[in-house]
Amino acid sequence: MLQSLSSYRGDHARTGLWRNALCTGLGLCTLLVSACGVDERTLLTSDAASGAGGASGSPSVPAEGGDDERPAPLPRCVYLGASVEAGCETMISNPGFAKNVAGWSAEPVGMSEGWQNADATDDPESGSLAIMNLNYKTDQEALGGSNGGAARQCVPVTPGTTYGLAADVFIPSGQGMGFEGDYTSVATLSVFYYEGAECSGRSLSNFTSKAVSKTDEWVHIEGSTPAPKESQAMAVRLATLKPFRQIMFVAYFDNVFVREYSAP
Repeated sequence: MLQSLSSYRGDHARTGLWRNALCTGLGLCTLLVSACGVDERTLLTSDAASGAGGASGSPSVPAEGGDDERPAPLPRCVYLGASVEAGCETMISNPGFAKNVAGWSAEPVGMSEGWQNADATDDPESGSLAIMNLNYKTDQEALGGSNGGAARQCVPVTPGTTYGLAADVFIPSGQGMGFEGDYTSVATLSVFYYEGAECSGRSLSNFTSKAVSKTDEWVHIEGSTPAPKESQAMAVRLATLKPFRQIMFVAYFDNVFVREYSAP
């Protein structure tokens, strides 16, 4: 069943779990992928690395405990099964990854997803989605460059409606190793709006939450974004941004909330 914020456990640190995600959960310890940049649907802008919002919205609360004011509260929701607490109804299928990652698809070009038995509330009967970014390049052209990728789910939208979004993210430590250096990657909650149903046709605008780089701790991120007047669908993206020269990067996501939103 779903639990409210008051039932959150105080200590969510899970050091060492990244090895399970890389080796056990995804079975990709030895896989490295050399890939070119992806198109606008999968790239995160450079704003993500600095924690800025995307073109069609702005984060409603800082991801890592900043002092910005929240314009309106979103419910803090935990999804552990089929039951949903009042106020936590979400447009997303499989928001809590209780048993698997059904309903979510890793974007092509160097991305992989898998189920990980690490839950934001330490519930042993639930888990999270592990998304791995394997876009690795060592040539000179890749120096200083980064590549974004995500697991995504497409949902219909009502044009002109504002949507609230939230998720919990965990970045295991010890992932900075790369080609001739040590690197830092980030995780975000991202949205792309499309003019066609089922996220087809032209991409109209996008939103990116403040970026998370903190490790070994579950971090709550949220924001709000209006749907363009010509949009019919949005791709909700559990996203990563990684320097090309970092070998690989994995982040866990849990409790994905997406719903129509209005300020009180």
